[in-house]
Amino acid sequence: MLDGRSEDRLVWNPYSLEQLTQAEAAHTAFIACLTAGGACDKQRVKLPLLERQSVNVLPVISRCRDNFKNKQWDPAVLTLGLFTREQWLQAPNSLRERNLDVLEVSGKQLQFQRALRNLASLIGPLDLDARLWQCLNEAALSGNAGLEGVCRRAFTRTADDTYFAYVKTDSTAFSRIDACLTYSGGPAPFYIHTRRYMYILIYTCIYIYIYIYPHIHM
Repeated sequence: MLDGRSEDRLVWNPYSLEQLTQAEAAHTAFIACLTAGGACDKQRVKLPLLERQSVNVLPVISRCRDNFKNKQWDPAVLTLGLFTREQWLQAPNSLRERNLDVLEVSGKQLQFQRALRNLASLIGPLDLDARLWQCLNEAALSGNAGLEGVCRRAFTRTADDTYFAYVKTDSTAFSRIDACLTYSGGPAPFYIHTRRYMYILIYTCIYIYIYIYPHIHM
């Protein structure tokens, strides 16, 4: 995501999409207030670990949904390769200890590594698959965000259209439509959404919504 100075910002989101959107009435009231042009902070849904980063819930929801629509994990998932597997297992303390830094990085990668260290108090232990971490590490050090797909497909062994599958819904509720497809074969479009909560999808939203503000991401 982009901050107020249009610079990349890394955000750690520990919430699932279900947790982000479960306050249906409050989100609806907040959006209605914004549409009316009022002062809306009282209506805004606030989640503690995002508030500590001064991050609004709605952009996080939008980013999660965009990741699904674009059939990708959040590109910031590559930042998991900027610390060792052992450091992630021992988070948060191991992320703060500079003498444990065994990965030589510079430039943007160093900036993101420092950002994660500053967010360490929000981060719990992560047990990353060894081969996945190796791929993310190589991708992060290369600076090529497009390698996210390479790592994801190697880890999931699943085609994009299957991994990011849609299901049909008749609901128009804010919390029920995450991404949509339309077709031209009938008189009206149909809308489909997804609510897949599998471990392999955490990188789309749950943990790695470490997102960097343009898209949030790198």
